[in-house]
Amino acid sequence: MYIRWQSPTRYYVAVFQQDLLGDWVLTKAHGGLQNRLGTLKNFALPSIEAAKQELLRLHKLRLKRGYRLVVSTGLPTEMSIML
Repeated sequence: MYIRWQSPTRYYVAVFQQDLLGDWVLTKAHGGLQNRLGTLKNFALPSIEAAKQELLRLHKLRLKRGYRLVVSTGLPTEMSIML
């Protein structure tokens, strides 16, 4: 799953995927659109349900902070309805 939010000057990306051991990993990246500054962090999640909850939390937070959803790919159908 790949989700990208964008404001006029910044971007925020969340990627959910399974690693080789079957664990769910959330990779978050954010930075400026006009420069090379930004960060990348990885978090292990216990299940796909935890990943869905975290995605919804991130989505609400990004919208609250003035971002808009730009791209969302690979989402389950019930997730795409919520976004």
